[in-house]
Amino acid sequence: MGYQAYRVVQPSQALDIVAAANTQPTLARLTKAAQESAALWQSLSHLVPNPMRSLVLAGPLDEKAWCLIAANSAVAAKLRHIQPTLLEACKQRGMGIESVRIKVAGKLNT
Repeated sequence: MGYQAYRVVQPSQALDIVAAANTQPTLARLTKAAQESAALWQSLSHLVPNPMRSLVLAGPLDEKAWCLIAANSAVAAKLRHIQPTLLEACKQRGMGIESVRIKVAGKLNT
C-alpha cells in the first residue's frame, strides 16, 4: 500500500458550506429551503408549548407542505393537536403551504 499525499487547505482558501452550496443551483435551492424552514420555525415556535420546543426541529419545506420533526411519538401526538394552528399561522404569513406534516425522528422514512 502506497502513501497518498493530501493537499492541505489553508484557512484563507477554505470555503464555508453555505458559499459552497450556493455555487451549485440544486444545493443553493436546498440551502434556501432549509433556511426558510428554520426561519419559519423560529417565527412560529411560540405556538408550541415551551417544554416541547427543544424536541422539535424544522424539516423540509416546499411550495405546498412544511414538515416538523418530533423527537418522539409523544411530542408528535401533541404537535398534531396544534397542527391546525400552525397551518393557519403559515397561511396568515401569505405562504402557499397547504399542509403541515409531523414526522417522528426515528420514523422519517415512513
